[in-house]
Amino acid sequence: MNTFKRIAGVFTVLCFLAAASFAQTKSYGEVQAEISAFETPAFYTASYENDLTTVKLFFDLREDNPGLQKPFKEFSFEISSIYSGPAVDGKPVRSLVCISTRAKKFYFSSNRELTIFVDSAPLRFGEGERSTELRKGKTREKLCWAMDDEALEELVEAGAVSFQVGSQTVSIPSEKSRLFDGYAALLKTKDK
Repeated sequence: MNTFKRIAGVFTVLCFLAAASFAQTKSYGEVQAEISAFETPAFYTASYENDLTTVKLFFDLREDNPGLQKPFKEFSFEISSIYSGPAVDGKPVRSLVCISTRAKKFYFSSNRELTIFVDSAPLRFGEGERSTELRKGKTREKLCWAMDDEALEELVEAGAVSFQVGSQTVSIPSEKSRLFDGYAALLKTKDK
């Protein structure tokens, strides 16, 4: 009986230590459960692949900006945070803001600068990394910029958000800018 009590005691201590070590993380499964409880879960994804957890917010802006509908077949905005391992742990390996387009021609070959206006105050991201694809006469461009925690906080607290990438100026409607709150909540760990 004493051996059983000792084993049970050691097991209890190990469980407590394991729980304490995970207090500063949120598992991939917990993030997925949070997304499924959102009012608009279709805008968010969480994935775990190759020992990386990626949390994304993604929406197309064509329906909200009539000026984008003729030149672009897709014009989407994405924020993603990438974590090492199967959990969100408070400090991503990398966070990105990306613009993806599909059109008849390349629009960002010469100007890949991004400025996000948060309540009219500019956040300058500089020149983005660009990847392209040409398939059946349609072009795809994806531009990505590194994003820090402060920029995300400003997006969450903003009343109005718009951005300029290349020669395109695009406003993000308030119902979509409120999605930044949900994204920030997904990145919060239990100790924050």
